[in-house]
Amino acid sequence: MNKSAGNMKIVGVVIVLCIAIVATKTWMDHSQRVDGNVEATHGQLDSLIHEGKYSEAMEVAELLLNDEPDDPELHRILTYLHSMMGETEKALYSLEEAIDNGFDDYLWMSSSPGLESIQDYPRTVELIQEAYSRLEERMAVLQGEKEIHLREGEWTGIRLGNDVEYPFIDASLSFDTKALMVRATVRDLHFRDGERSWRYGDGFLINFVIPGEGETVDAGRFYELGFSLQNGVPVGVLVNLHGVAYLDNIQPPTIEVDEESHTANYTITLPWTFLQPFRPLLDGRAGINIRYTSAGDEGARKLLTWLQDPHIDSEQVDRRRFAPLYFDTSESSELQFSGELGSRLIDQPVVEIAYTIYSPVEMATTFEITVRATDYTVVAESSTPLTLRQGRNELRETLDLGESPEGFFTARAILNDSLSWSESFYMCYYDLVTSFEEDISILQETGDGPLLRNSIESLKYRIDTLRGSLASYRRRDNPRPIVDTFVELTSLISRCGAEGSIFNVGGYVLAAFESPIDGSLQPYSLMLPSGFDESETYDLVVVLHGSGVDEIDSVREAQSKYNARERIVVGPRGRGLSDFWVGDTEKDTIHLLGVLDDMFHIDRTLLAGFSMGGYGCWRLSLLHPECFDAVIVGSGIPYNARMNLPEYDMRDKIGAGKDTPYLVVHGTDDQSIDIEHTDEFVNLLEESGYDVTYIRVEGGGHADLSVTADVYQWLREKFD
Repeated sequence: MNKSAGNMKIVGVVIVLCIAIVATKTWMDHSQRVDGNVEATHGQLDSLIHEGKYSEAMEVAELLLNDEPDDPELHRILTYLHSMMGETEKALYSLEEAIDNGFDDYLWMSSSPGLESIQDYPRTVELIQEAYSRLEERMAVLQGEKEIHLREGEWTGIRLGNDVEYPFIDASLSFDTKALMVRATVRDLHFRDGERSWRYGDGFLINFVIPGEGETVDAGRFYELGFSLQNGVPVGVLVNLHGVAYLDNIQPPTIEVDEESHTANYTITLPWTFLQPFRPLLDGRAGINIRYTSAGDEGARKLLTWLQDPHIDSEQVDRRRFAPLYFDTSESSELQFSGELGSRLIDQPVVEIAYTIYSPVEMATTFEITVRATDYTVVAESSTPLTLRQGRNELRETLDLGESPEGFFTARAILNDSLSWSESFYMCYYDLVTSFEEDISILQETGDGPLLRNSIESLKYRIDTLRGSLASYRRRDNPRPIVDTFVELTSLISRCGAEGSIFNVGGYVLAAFESPIDGSLQPYSLMLPSGFDESETYDLVVVLHGSGVDEIDSVREAQSKYNARERIVVGPRGRGLSDFWVGDTEKDTIHLLGVLDDMFHIDRTLLAGFSMGGYGCWRLSLLHPECFDAVIVGSGIPYNARMNLPEYDMRDKIGAGKDTPYLVVHGTDDQSIDIEHTDEFVNLLEESGYDVTYIRVEGGGHADLSVTADVYQWLREKFD
């Protein structure tokens, strides 16, 4: 072999080795990249969806799916992404894959705002039913594992978490004739309190569920209750009732925190009078779910839940899953009884009453019942001697009210000359809905001016609401709201007939207009100033409500909050309550401004909103600047947190409405919406030449913003 040939052989070996090394490195780099994506891009996927970058999110989701083909959550995400991008067939395929791999959240499929493109398809309906059936099977097993049996006067323990890591919770439940009680010892390394601590800090969220007949998985009637410390003070909150957010204060718990031993002891009492219409002696079974939120020092939350429910604290879904909660008497139970009417809303002068009596011993006693009208006149009564056996005794009675007129009555029963029970009911002999509809037909023949037209639309909406309330009425429900609607409709129809309008006096009016989108009647609230004169000119204050709640409280508070006692205040009601003032709700709101302009003499218009309503203020004022003369934004960010589509991002819409003055208010300790988003957007607006007054409330939470004096001063300078 010559030297040249030898050198060539060596070079060839070196080249082969180099190629092998490069190939190996490339393979290793590729493997590490893919492995890195598998471990790292779940967070990346969430970020891309949050930013509205759906095409990029799709690529990441499909990459993850290569290594996790049976992950139902990835298939669910792909369903959402395909739907948002208008790819219907692919969305349906991904939804089928999600269900086949165990996804069973039928409520998400039915109500998610990102699935509009597929929700009307027959196949989607079939898939929702399939998901529900699978969930029903799974819940039957879970509920059997999580059911709780209580005996009166005794404590039954449950555990959330485990004793290996924090937080760890020992809880116990009990009940008596007055209340349901919960005690809990929480062991944790920290106890953060603040606004809405049951959601963002440390605290309990309890769903007390009242299942109706046939409701086995979840139910539409529930009390959602929050218990926590707020700035060192124990606070109880009615968070949500039957799918409507309230945030009303209720009986606070007792909370004792020992930082040294890392424990917090809770005592929570829920009176049965508050949890009506549930009655433990009559019903024997309810539902419950308990969640504890533990917030870390950096704000990260750990959630311990008795029964997993993705919608346990939702403002968009009006159903809650539950663990069965059973009530039984014990050896310590004393003589007690409860009754119920066949219905609290009747159309015949006959009232049926059922009683359940628990007696600890066999005994002879008396039972008396009296029915009185509102003027205390006795219209029916009976007295019966009884021999009670030990345990439960069931009784039924029918009382004839004779020729009593329609109206409210009260049935009151007395057992053993010591225990009493009472219930009111309402009797109405005829179909008021039909009567009201006939009256409306007569009003329509009297004219067609904007005030009369909107009055009739408002009355029709109330009739539709009344019809819906009657259809959903359950026999124990309080009939007062329905009767109040009867009375109010009668008064408004009479006023409209005499004056040609229901908008002729000051005060609150629940109104409605016909939407040009689909012909539906869309409600809104109106507050007219005292001494209102329809011939005079007024400023208008438009108030946009937050997520999960309607506009009624916002409008009632606006007169003092925005110095609007001499102004007209209007509150549109968003379709679905949590749609972020986009789509049909946005179109309806702008149309409503035109309706009001036809009805009244409007001078200047102020737009104001809080939280989701704050986003609505950014959106409406930047896209429709000609409609508003000033804007107040409270705790609102410039993009849609529920569906972050590019067309919903107001950071890309800066340019219009630079002559409109803005007042922006946000708390530095807002745990619901990070103030950094507002800081950045205000900077952008100021750099672009907008007139922005920004109040950063130091230590303020999401709603803890006591800035009325500052608002009044700004209004005097910019709007009055």
